[in-house]
Amino acid sequence: MLSKEGTGNNKFKHKRENQKPLLAPSLSINEIQDEILNLSKLANTATQLDVFYKALQSTINNLLFIDSFHIALANTSHQSLKLAYFHNVKESHLLGQLDKSNWHKSLTSIVFNTSTALHCDRNEYKNLINKNRLEQPSLSVDWLGVPLLTESKVIGVLAIQSYDENRKFTKNDLNVLTLIADFLVNVSIRLDKQEQFEANEINQKKLLDERTHELKVINANLRVQIEQRHKTQEQLYFEARHDVLTKLPNRAMFSSRLTYAIKHLKRYPSDRFAVLFIDLDRFKIINDTLGHHAGDLFLIEIAKRLSDCVRDNDLLVRLGGDEFVILLDALQSHDDIEEVTSRIIRAVEKPYTIDNNTLYSSASIGITLCSDHYVNADEMLRDADTAMYQAKAMGRGRYVFFDETMRESLVARMTLEQELRIAIEKNQFELHYQKISNLNNNTTIGFEALLRWNHPEKGLLTPGDFLFLAEETGIILTIEHWVIEEVSRQCITWDLNSEYQNTFIAINLSGRHLTQVKQLTKLINIIKKQEIKPQRFILEFNETAFAQNPEVSLKSLRKLKTFGVKLALDDYVSGLSSFNYLHSYPFEFIKLDRSFIKTLKNNDKNLSLVKALHDLGDQFGYRLVAEGIESEEVMKKLHHVGCDFGQGYHISKPEKINTNVLDNTENKNCA
Repeated sequence: MLSKEGTGNNKFKHKRENQKPLLAPSLSINEIQDEILNLSKLANTATQLDVFYKALQSTINNLLFIDSFHIALANTSHQSLKLAYFHNVKESHLLGQLDKSNWHKSLTSIVFNTSTALHCDRNEYKNLINKNRLEQPSLSVDWLGVPLLTESKVIGVLAIQSYDENRKFTKNDLNVLTLIADFLVNVSIRLDKQEQFEANEINQKKLLDERTHELKVINANLRVQIEQRHKTQEQLYFEARHDVLTKLPNRAMFSSRLTYAIKHLKRYPSDRFAVLFIDLDRFKIINDTLGHHAGDLFLIEIAKRLSDCVRDNDLLVRLGGDEFVILLDALQSHDDIEEVTSRIIRAVEKPYTIDNNTLYSSASIGITLCSDHYVNADEMLRDADTAMYQAKAMGRGRYVFFDETMRESLVARMTLEQELRIAIEKNQFELHYQKISNLNNNTTIGFEALLRWNHPEKGLLTPGDFLFLAEETGIILTIEHWVIEEVSRQCITWDLNSEYQNTFIAINLSGRHLTQVKQLTKLINIIKKQEIKPQRFILEFNETAFAQNPEVSLKSLRKLKTFGVKLALDDYVSGLSSFNYLHSYPFEFIKLDRSFIKTLKNNDKNLSLVKALHDLGDQFGYRLVAEGIESEEVMKKLHHVGCDFGQGYHISKPEKINTNVLDNTENKNCA
């Protein structure tokens, strides 16, 4: 609260001399009531205490003859008083003294502490000083003070003073002062509540602003979290339906789209579509030779090229590995399919530069046309896959449309594979042996072990009926391990016969032994376990064993040579028959293919080739073996041009050799 000094602006002028009562005698009851009413109105409308104090001063001057009055209010702890307003008509300098006075020993303090009005003249002053309740005498002649009372406590004191011996306070003055004090209390309470209300409003506004700011921050964070969660959901959705490496759609998305297309076709038969199943040729070689990183880069480049080949409305998908599928949508004609497919084949055949290596590949593509007999996506994809394998079988780097005969062939292949596995379990394989003779003296130098399958329903099958599938599925490795163990036991039996002691045994083997390091090691370990020496084995490989990876194959052949087995190149002059095989590869035998030997019956020109090969053999360290000799005439021709060894029906037919060494139990264990 501000402390201010009044100016004493009186509304009425009165004679103060020789006038005992302080209440202005010239005021009528109505005028007194008007003053009180005005003060009451002001008490109800005042918005600031200092303004009300000035109005209060005016009212007191009009109603009472006083020389001074002051208002003292309690501090917040109600332990002491502070001057809130002071008016002195006589000496304004007393304000400073009053403001600095010791309120603890003052008339104002007595009223405040006792909560009772106090009327004090000079005699009473002295009495209070003597009782040490006052610190010093007051300058006033008469003093009147009333407490400012609320319902529960004293909030201050209103006091008036007279400096004139002729002006003393009366009971009426006390009543008026008490009434004025009530107005002052009401105003103080009202304005204090208003101040608290405004302070509360400010605090509430501040709190509201803080909460609003907090909510804004929370909302902003929430929006960020929602956006992040939305992005995360989008990312998870994308990853669930796309390939991680190429970013192409995956099998799940393809199945969904293809299923929709199949259902859509039933309602709109004119909306034609097709499925292309793409498999990359030579990818395994690239991956095994250069590593998975190069393989990944290769697949990414493939994905880019395929994306450039398809139309905007088509769906390109990576199924996994080197397999891709395309859903060709909205087909107008059969030519649309061939145009896209041809574009793909040309794009894939272009060279690739991966990690400073130039690579080549091709695409085998199977195509399935839409049809109302397809129930689900798996059926259509299965048939496209079947057509793709047909494209590979026909020479790779081409496309094939699926037809029903392919499904029949696929079922037959699956059945044959199952039967092959059963044949291993039930020991249905057997070996027939064909003699290999020295053409110079007709003595037997060894045998070739020829595999036969004693099929329970189809009878005796030759390798041409099943070996292709055994090679493709890898079953061939298990079969060939059995062959090695079987011929080893047979050699032990032959050693009991003086005619066949220390004979060689020739075995045809898959190229997988040469291109797969683990299989080569396994092959060597199996031969080591046999009771016959490795030198008695002649391991035969044809040209297809070296075609895919000649460097690795050559390294494996040299390792076998160092191990001690003998090596033979089978079916020579039936294919490319590279001259490089003769001088760079460690073969001890070159076996001339039976189809070439047949030509010698009516064509002597090829004899010069046999002679040349024989002469080169002396230089490069190999011997010639002719297969498929079926007449005395051909055998003599071969002997005449220097062919060393031969085999065929004219010399001996392949025969199953019965021996007591092997019984059924042993055969079952071999499988």
